[in-house]
Order: sequence, then C-alpha cells, then structure tokens
Amino acid sequence: MSPKVTETYKRQKVEELLVAAEKVFAVKGYYEATMDDLVNEVSMSKGSIYHYFSSKEEVYHAMLERLVTKSLEMLEERLLSKSSATEKLAHLFEGYKEWDWQDRMKLLRATNQLEHWINGSKASSNERYVAHAKKFEDFLTPMIELGIQEGEFDESISPTLAAKYFWVMMDGVFLHAAVLRQSFPSKEMIEFAQHMFMNYLQRGERNGDHV
Repeated sequence: MSPKVTETYKRQKVEELLVAAEKVFAVKGYYEATMDDLVNEVSMSKGSIYHYFSSKEEVYHAMLERLVTKSLEMLEERLLSKSSATEKLAHLFEGYKEWDWQDRMKLLRATNQLEHWINGSKASSNERYVAHAKKFEDFLTPMIELGIQEGEFDESISPTLAAKYFWVMMDGVFLHAAVLRQSFPSKEMIEFAQHMFMNYLQRGERNGDHV
C-alpha cells in the first residue's frame, strides 16, 4: 500500500473514531465514558484505537478540536454573503436563534463539554481550552474592528473585549439551556443578548457600560 493510501486510510479511521467519540461523550459524559465504550460504538479494537490515541483524554481533546474547526468553518461560510459588520453579527445571532434548542444530543454534548471545562485541572487541558477560546475570539474581533473602521460601531469600544464578551454571553445561554432544558427561554435570551450587544457596539461608553 502506498504512503498516500495509508495516510488516507488513517484519516478516515480517525474521523470515524472522533464521530463515535462525540456520541459516547455526549451520552455518558467525559468522566463516565471508557475506552470500551468507544470500542463498542466505533467497532474498532482497543488496540486499533490506541494506535491513534494514547488515552481517553487525547481522544476527547481531538474530538473537541474537530468540533471547534467545524464550528468555525460553518460560521465563516454562513457569513460569506454578508458585507457589513452589522449584517454579519445579525446573521450570526440569527443562526443561534435558529439552532435546535430541543435537540437532546446537542444539549448533552454542551453539558459535558462544560463539565469537563469546569473540572479540568490539568495544565494541558487548560491550555487547550484557552487556545479554543482564542480561535473564537480571533474569528469575531476582525468583524468588530471592521464595524469601527466603517463607522458602524463606536470607536471607544475594545474589539477584543467585545469579542470575548460575545462568547461569554453565548456560553451562558448554552449552560442554562443545557441544565434547565425546556424551561429556559433560549431563543428569547439570544434576542435579548443581541439587543444588548448591538446597542453597546453602536453606542459604546455612552451607555455607561464597560465591556
């Protein structure tokens, strides 16, 4: 078998494993899931899994990296047709309002990611989460900078802090939706967050707020 075919095969197997890991970790949670659960879900031997990943933690972080990459790709594709910063942000908020907040698997995934994030004490885990957060901030910061340059947003705001705040809001909505489920008005909270965030961007320090 040629090296090219071998690498293709490896990528396919890793992809299969990470897709299966999404389901296993969503249903059982990081701390309850085992490598045997992965074996049963993906129909691979434990030895084959260890050929690609040395531990459950390594599988989990590879799965998260895949989710981060795919999420950012989808967000970028969604905003391609929008030119102004205001349009881009409005479309971004709209995407979250359209998200299926009743999808049990999605909420389980969000809950378990938050659980691992909150309980993650290893320096290596913390560094990865910092890197993931930075990718999302870097996705949004240029958008806000564009809005300032084009006169859409107030020049007194900090694009970096505003970008951080956006994701803090979204994480808060996901956390409450994951815990409170149907009793939490997710879409209404997204609309409220949109109003508050856009109002801040457009009026800046004149609101008397500090983001």
